[in-house]
Amino acid sequence: MMLLNTTARPLSVLEFHDESTPPYAILSHTWGDGEVLFRDIQNGTCELKAGIGKVLSCCAIAALYSFDWV
Repeated sequence: MMLLNTTARPLSVLEFHDESTPPYAILSHTWGDGEVLFRDIQNGTCELKAGIGKVLSCCAIAALYSFDWV
């Protein structure tokens, strides 16, 4: 499972397997123009996307509830 770290900047995704998967929050949303894709995080262009605010807000709210991953 690929999870996004809620506090790392720049954004960081890590892959977890089976029992090593930590507790995580889930973001449910609708797709719009300029959404951040996995490849945008990988190549460092996610900050240029219109949807970055949604991702950062998700991370901030999850971190408030003590989740390190989304």
